[in-house]
Amino acid sequence: MSEWRKVPITSEGAVANHIEARVSRRYWAAVEAGRPWDLEPGAMPVARCRLTESGVLVMEPVRIERDWDSITEHRWWTDSVDCCQVGWTHDGHLVAYDL
Repeated sequence: MSEWRKVPITSEGAVANHIEARVSRRYWAAVEAGRPWDLEPGAMPVARCRLTESGVLVMEPVRIERDWDSITEHRWWTDSVDCCQVGWTHDGHLVAYDL
């Protein structure tokens, strides 16, 4: 699967891309360093992504979850994601793919 791209078409979209890239960077830095206590309480897992110089958000692809019964133990955060836009990364993490 190739990377996903979000091209901002409004100033609000550009701001959203910056926020999503920042949240992703902080989340994965803490997880990969084995320091989950560095995360804010209730921090939701988000897909890995980066921001290009032109403001395009480039995100890892996820397998979209459609079987909500299979993720009931994650409901404390999945229900707060707009339209429950969550899925599985290639390495088995359930993440939000749109904040």
